[in-house]
Amino acid sequence: SQNLAYILGRRYSLTPAAYKYLDIRIVVLVSHVEIAIGDTRDNRIILPHATWKAFIDRREDIEQLLRSVITPPSLTIQGLNVEFCKLYSTYKVKLSLCSKFLYIMPSTLLFMLDLEPVMQVGPSFWRMRVKYQYCTCYQ
Repeated sequence: SQNLAYILGRRYSLTPAAYKYLDIRIVVLVSHVEIAIGDTRDNRIILPHATWKAFIDRREDIEQLLRSVITPPSLTIQGLNVEFCKLYSTYKVKLSLCSKFLYIMPSTLLFMLDLEPVMQVGPSFWRMRVKYQYCTCYQ
């Protein structure tokens, strides 16, 4: 997705220093909403809209796994693997999809779940894409 042009993008910081972020944007000419979880080192996982929606819908399962006293098993949500692991004596969450992965803190994962209202923007993205299809795009 590095060479695609986008319109109507929005970046949500997942950490106070904006080291990890969530991008939501429209891919021009392909007509789909792209959701990317990434960091400033250009590590990025691109989630299909359906996977993001399923991730949010499984909120209770994810929160229950985070509360588990012992290291919980992984959880797979439409191809997105959510694995809880200990890395350098700190618990982390490893998100992986299509051989790409990203480590985040459990608190960052909970914050991502709080971004559920962001998906309410989805349908308006579709309407605006048609309206602005001839606009200048950024890459």
